[in-house]
Amino acid sequence: AYILRGRLRISGNRGRLNISLVVRDTGTTSWTQSYDGDTSDIFAFCDELIEKSVSGLRIQINAFDDNRVADLPDDELSVSELRSRAASNFYKCTMESWERGRSLMDRALRLNPDDSMALAMRAHAASLLAAGRFEAMNPQMVGSLADDLDRAIELSPRSDYIFTARSFFKVCTTRDAAGGMQDAERAVSLNPTYHIAHDSLAMANMLNGNLDGAIKDFKKAIQLSESDPLLPYRLFGLAIAEHLTGENDAAAETIDQAIQLRANLRGYHVLKAMICRAKGDESGANDAETRAAQLPKEPSVLALCPPLPDDHADFVAQLSPN
Repeated sequence: AYILRGRLRISGNRGRLNISLVVRDTGTTSWTQSYDGDTSDIFAFCDELIEKSVSGLRIQINAFDDNRVADLPDDELSVSELRSRAASNFYKCTMESWERGRSLMDRALRLNPDDSMALAMRAHAASLLAAGRFEAMNPQMVGSLADDLDRAIELSPRSDYIFTARSFFKVCTTRDAAGGMQDAERAVSLNPTYHIAHDSLAMANMLNGNLDGAIKDFKKAIQLSESDPLLPYRLFGLAIAEHLTGENDAAAETIDQAIQLRANLRGYHVLKAMICRAKGDESGANDAETRAAQLPKEPSVLALCPPLPDDHADFVAQLSPN
């Protein structure tokens, strides 16, 4: 469906890669990006540019591929087109769009019950929707989705996404830190540039109580996903980990970045108030609390329940929209 065009220019010890994604049928450019770097170590330069461009390209295709068939109703879409439409809805970053994406995967699985990606996408959506609501999932659904994810792995044992989806499910839904870490590590081994695999590593580390590891993995995911509409939830998770390790200056900067992107999420301002108070900034804490009080207590896929050990239950309760 696409043509990828690129141009590499090098002058002295500086290099720039320009890449464009062009829709083959129309010739229109759907995405363009430039990457700069130091070429004094040409191998490191190439590795860095490939890592960033592959991640950016994947985000763009996932987020916008549905545009090719936007004028078609759901009942005229193939399974792969339904997956594209669901992915596009996930990148709209609302609870409603994620519910819509999950329902599209229900339709895809009625067409093909053994579509591994649809099985994983439906389970991933259910996990994040429950985490956005800070609610436990129905036990019967937990068992059904666990079976779906195991089946998806059997069908596609080399899919970085499916291992990542099962890692999220284990960490956020069943609180299986060891299993979540194992799946996340497998996803990263399959594709070291996959940004949401680093998310799943960070979440597994949070549940394990390894907040330093979570900080490292969130930072890696953020580095790989600068153009991702889901970036604010990574900043939210990073700010939580930094705050809980006492790095409150860094946490304040991180949550401010998240607020710049999504100013109307109550949970971000609640967290900022806690960070400011920990820094001794009572004025900043009061301002953040005032702003939080003005915003609705609504769940969001960009402010997920952090998968922390049980001794952080009071902290998690303060962030809950409930």
